[in-house]
Amino acid sequence: MSVVSGPACEPGEIVILTVWNRREQERNGRENDRGKARPAVVLGFTDRGATVIAAGLTTQATYGNGDAREPLRGWESVPLTGPAWLWSSRPVFVPVEQVESHLGWVSAEDAERIVEFMGGWYDKPRFLANTRDGA
Repeated sequence: MSVVSGPACEPGEIVILTVWNRREQERNGRENDRGKARPAVVLGFTDRGATVIAAGLTTQATYGNGDAREPLRGWESVPLTGPAWLWSSRPVFVPVEQVESHLGWVSAEDAERIVEFMGGWYDKPRFLANTRDGA
């Protein structure tokens, strides 16, 4: 895996980034923790590229209430440890410095479904143009 520095990542790219989840960290007694490395799909940027807008990925197929999450169907073409689902229809906003490494790219099929699931509020043409099959 290569280290991504600055806005070198692109919409449609699957990366590892550090996400701070206050509820999870408080529940586990780690309020001062610096976050957790998680895979995510880059959707776009804000603040002239200083903040990454991403869709987090999880290994959990369902939400806490039992509802099914949206699957990432092309996960086998990316070096993930197993099947992945979109964490939420709400994006995460992470400083670009917290993007740690490149894993691969979303497939065109997954990109269309992510656009629909996430509400399509970001730069759809650029996101869809950067899709690839495989790393």
